[in-house]
Amino acid sequence: MKTLLALDGNSVLHRSFHAGARTGYRTPNGRAGWAVRGLLEQLVAAADRSCADAIVIGFDDPEASIRRERWPDYKAQRPDKPDTLVDQLADAAELLTRMGLPVVIPIGLEADDVLAAASRAATAAG
Repeated sequence: MKTLLALDGNSVLHRSFHAGARTGYRTPNGRAGWAVRGLLEQLVAAADRSCADAIVIGFDDPEASIRRERWPDYKAQRPDKPDTLVDQLADAAELLTRMGLPVVIPIGLEADDVLAAASRAATAAG
């Protein structure tokens, strides 16, 4: 049986952002990079542990949200993301894509939607 690793890029990057902030790691060109580094470390560890045959990484659409439009209180209690987090979300998706990994950012949807669709498609494909 083959294994699909479907990763919520936003969730893992957010966790890495807060867990690694104390390092203050920056890329050679000065951009904040601790969250991207943490996401890559966790992705490699998860792929190794699961012996994944395939990987897909989902990210939330940063511009639009069908859920917020339908339910204005959805995530309304959350504070705005710091700029360094927003930048690293974009950097992570770009880097993973350049690495040849499948990154999915569905218009108006979230990484959770990618995970659900990937699970359904993988199950259907056997």
